[in-house]
Amino acid sequence: MVKFRFADQDFFEVDPVRYAGALGEDGLAAYRQAVAQYAQYTGADLFALRYARERLAILDGDVEAIVSELGGDLSTLYQFIRVAEAMAELGLDDEVLAWCTRGIAQTSGWQVSQLYDLACGVHARREQPLEVLALRRAQHERMPSSSTYRALRAAAEARGAWPVERVAARATLPAERLMLVPKAAPFVPPRGHSGDCVLTQSRVSAAAGVRAFGFANSGAKGFARHSVAKAPQRGRHRGRTRRALAR
Repeated sequence: MVKFRFADQDFFEVDPVRYAGALGEDGLAAYRQAVAQYAQYTGADLFALRYARERLAILDGDVEAIVSELGGDLSTLYQFIRVAEAMAELGLDDEVLAWCTRGIAQTSGWQVSQLYDLACGVHARREQPLEVLALRRAQHERMPSSSTYRALRAAAEARGAWPVERVAARATLPAERLMLVPKAAPFVPPRGHSGDCVLTQSRVSAAAGVRAFGFANSGAKGFARHSVAKAPQRGRHRGRTRRALAR
């Protein structure tokens, strides 16, 4: 394993955690010794060396070593994510929650969503839907987007609380993102109406397209004019088809 990774190539990583059963105690001891010896060489592949040490720390279940190897100085969001993921790999849910909480409080950036996901995963496994809902609400308030909106909605619906959460969730979204989330309910025509008073699903979709893209001319004519302008070849093809049928 050491020769394959440190001497033969630098593309594939060999994970001692995965091969621990095959190596046995003697094989793992030899692997550790070889890694320690390689660390003394000038020009050693530092990435491969760090990876081997990180995986050995996880294999040992050594929390302090994991934090030291994967967390480093804990100055970046990525470091907190790596530590939390390692704790999740070991099934240490309390540690996952602790490191997610620290990372969420001390860092920023769009990747912080991974910490929210990891923490929500722990609460979901523990069947704690209220904690999941609280985290998803905090995430949406902190970094509102269509993705956080959907996550909050899923958590609220699991508790039957979406009607209560919906107004505040939509109000939190920026105006340009509000268009990406569905309306409260589809159009339902009154009973007894028929003909042109009843919008079919295709007409509802067309009307939604008119509103969303702001066509200069409202209604079906404006929508059709836009479609022909965007696809002149398709328009000419349909014209030839109509003339052929007229004959």
